[in-house]
Amino acid sequence: MIEWVAWLGGTKQLQPSMIKAYVAHLHSAHVDADLPFIACESPMLQRIIRGIKRYMGEREHQPKMPITSMVLK
Repeated sequence: MIEWVAWLGGTKQLQPSMIKAYVAHLHSAHVDADLPFIACESPMLQRIIRGIKRYMGEREHQPKMPITSMVLK
């Protein structure tokens, strides 16, 4: 699990929020199948995601412009 998360952050260069979503989906699939899944509760996994966030920096958000009649035209 740790190697996969590191690969997502390194090779694939996914944002930490997307990596967290992937882990959450995997956890959900295990819960639905009634299988134990404690890997996402690992402090080391959380530290790796935090490190990826520090390494990549904060992503710049582009503000959404309001919808006006000019935009619709």
